[in-house]
Amino acid sequence: MHDYHCVVRSADWQFVHRMFYHAMLVSGVSERRAKLVYAGVYFAGPRWEDNDSARPNKPAVPTLTAPANILYALCRDPITLAVSEAIECDGTSAFDWITSVHHRADSNAAITLGLDKISSMVEEDAPSLRILEAAIDYAVSLIPHVEGAPREIFVGHLTVLD
Repeated sequence: MHDYHCVVRSADWQFVHRMFYHAMLVSGVSERRAKLVYAGVYFAGPRWEDNDSARPNKPAVPTLTAPANILYALCRDPITLAVSEAIECDGTSAFDWITSVHHRADSNAAITLGLDKISSMVEEDAPSLRILEAAIDYAVSLIPHVEGAPREIFVGHLTVLD
């Protein structure tokens, strides 16, 4: 169902990905596993222009400020901190890009989300989908990458018991 709606684009991509999450829950997938898969689909799944660009439910991405302010804010938000450590580009986490000597990511470099790195956070903090989306969007915004850079999922040694 998800793949069909990604092809025909019958609704905005956020709605289609959320539909996939809810379908997983209905089919018996645990909430933790469904959120991890959803995070991967939200991060690297297909995206297309919305017909209604003024969606009121779109998660807000905070504006960037000085590195010290960003670090302070991240350290106070365990969900966004975990996600910013799990998203990498050129072998550097989004968290580390804040203080990195890198000025710009290689335009050919993929941005990677390590699902194994957010598994414990999803289990312990049980973030809402909206909070998870905002954390992913914010962490990606910390990396000075070329828009449209390829996105990949890394699973690593992930064990999720239902």
